[in-house]
Amino acid sequence: MLTLPLIFSIKHLLMLRKKMDGNKAEQIQQSLEYPLHWRMPWTEARDFIAINRYDAKMNSVLLELATLNYNIMQSVYLKELQELMEWWKDLNLKERLPFARDRLLECYFWGLGSCPPGPQLPMLRRNLGKFGSLATPLDDIFDVYGSLDELEKYTDAVNTWDLSKAMEELPEYMKVSFSAMYNHVSEMVQDALKDNGMDILPSIKEQWLCYVRGYLKEARWFHSGYTPTADEYLENAWVSSGIPLSIVYGVFGVAGHSINQYLSEFVEHWSASDLIRLPACISRLIDDLNTAEVEMKRGESMNFIHFYMTQEGVSEEEARDHVKGLIRNLWKKLNKAIVKDSVRAPGIVKVAVEMTRCVHRIYHYGDWFGIQSKENQDCVKSILEPIPMEQCDQALLK
Repeated sequence: MLTLPLIFSIKHLLMLRKKMDGNKAEQIQQSLEYPLHWRMPWTEARDFIAINRYDAKMNSVLLELATLNYNIMQSVYLKELQELMEWWKDLNLKERLPFARDRLLECYFWGLGSCPPGPQLPMLRRNLGKFGSLATPLDDIFDVYGSLDELEKYTDAVNTWDLSKAMEELPEYMKVSFSAMYNHVSEMVQDALKDNGMDILPSIKEQWLCYVRGYLKEARWFHSGYTPTADEYLENAWVSSGIPLSIVYGVFGVAGHSINQYLSEFVEHWSASDLIRLPACISRLIDDLNTAEVEMKRGESMNFIHFYMTQEGVSEEEARDHVKGLIRNLWKKLNKAIVKDSVRAPGIVKVAVEMTRCVHRIYHYGDWFGIQSKENQDCVKSILEPIPMEQCDQALLK
């Protein structure tokens, strides 16, 4: 129904862009690249302030208020990040796992972007930041460092969930990863029990196990030389993306005391939920779309683009166009799920939407968790640096 209006809008925006000044042209270009509904509110606010501070028609008081609000939130996020940095320093994974990536800043940014905007939910942002920081080295273990036999043992350890046994059976470097993950989950479980009277351990354990099993399946494919179809790959990769686990974190983080029968059933039957599956599929495809070129140059093949090219015998450009179409269609389905569940599960809807928006943003300029582009480095700085108020003063003097 909305396809024709979309085509009409794109056509006329392209025409208008040529006639507009710098600020308006930039806004049009952003709209053409990403619809507003796909954009992350935190970075969108900063972009809006930056674009409009020199606009003579801009309400300068509103601009100052927006800047003040942004800087207040920036100070909240910076304090949370500093606390996370102390936790990360105490873990000392950088020294104990020297082969692994250290991406605490990037992971906290992803955590804050995955939560509904505002000062609420500090514990959820913290837990998502910790999960991302621990998942990144785990990704390196499964992708690069671990042997298949060692990866099988790690997966068995997650399934057993026995710290003492894991410390006896795992290689030294895996003991570091497993104990850090185990202690993080234990802390989160204790917080939920203390604050909300909920035992979330069974659900969180199941999610971690599914997540690691997804990694293991990809490792088995690689070591056996097996080439899955694109659909077969995606059927596993939406789980190994970590998004289902993250959204379940979000369910418990947002709901608090208000866990009802619907939310309990939602977590129990998570794999059948559009509010988990669709964000995870979109996120995996966005990741693959923006990292495929670099990965294929390195000889890595665990990517939807590669499998689709092999399966269909098409060029990389054609595969990319196909993935972009899939993302658009998945968003249409996600919008339908949002409308369906916005009343009975507003918290889940918010987390699912914000997490998907955040993935769009962090992979817009390449591999967020790999080699950082300047644009992504600037994005991370938005946590560290407030907007200078003199920018507003300049606007007020106009």
